[in-house]
Amino acid sequence: GGVLKQAPAALEALYFKGGKGPKHIDLPALGIRVGVGICYDNQLNFLVDDVVEGDVDLMLMPHCAMFPEGLPQSYIDEWSEGFKNLASKVAAVMGIPVVFA
Repeated sequence: GGVLKQAPAALEALYFKGGKGPKHIDLPALGIRVGVGICYDNQLNFLVDDVVEGDVDLMLMPHCAMFPEGLPQSYIDEWSEGFKNLASKVAAVMGIPVVFA
């Protein structure tokens, strides 16, 4: 199975189109369903609704942030601060293990 990124962010939108579809993958050999939020999708409300409806056992939140050269470090630090507790907050709300990397 696979999961499509729904909302390309910033420059990604110049090269990729988003795709709707389930935000989970079934792993029958392990007997679990894994929710997947790809990068910017992790910051948008639709992801939570889709994952909750999918009744997942584990949430993977791969993420990569690129900053333009010359951006003030204070902006980068402030933006990054918002992600420090994201995984623990999502885990608490959903009641499942979360991996954010």
